[in-house]
Amino acid sequence: MKRGDTALIMLGCPKYPVQGSIATYLTYKLKKNGIDAVVAGTPAAVNLFKVADPEKHYCNNFKNIERCIGDIAEGKTTFPVCFALVHNDAGVSYATTASVLLDTEMYVIAFGEEAEDRALEITFPATKIVVPASHNPMPVKKKIDEVISWAV
Repeated sequence: MKRGDTALIMLGCPKYPVQGSIATYLTYKLKKNGIDAVVAGTPAAVNLFKVADPEKHYCNNFKNIERCIGDIAEGKTTFPVCFALVHNDAGVSYATTASVLLDTEMYVIAFGEEAEDRALEITFPATKIVVPASHNPMPVKKKIDEVISWAV
């Protein structure tokens, strides 16, 4: 990651509260280091983020996840780094699709009750951050900061 890059943050179903907090934290850390973010997610996940950041301090670029994947497949957009937040099979599918379509640095953040199982389904090259947290984002945040070098 370097200044001026644009990172993709992929959000699936917002079943677990930790997802919104971690997405907000990622956009904060990226922005602090001169990296823009596009948050692509399900309508519910995107709306939760927008409500939590109404003045768009951390992110002002949102996309429907299906549309975003379509734009990537059609060559309309690309991203040098992708963070896929995964807690179910759909999240694994989104992450897998992004890894196939993008020549990118992939980070898969697996969380929730089945984090270990979801991580085993990630068979493509990616940095995996696996924390079975559902409600408390602090263990996930700590692991992210241990794994990701934010210095750009």
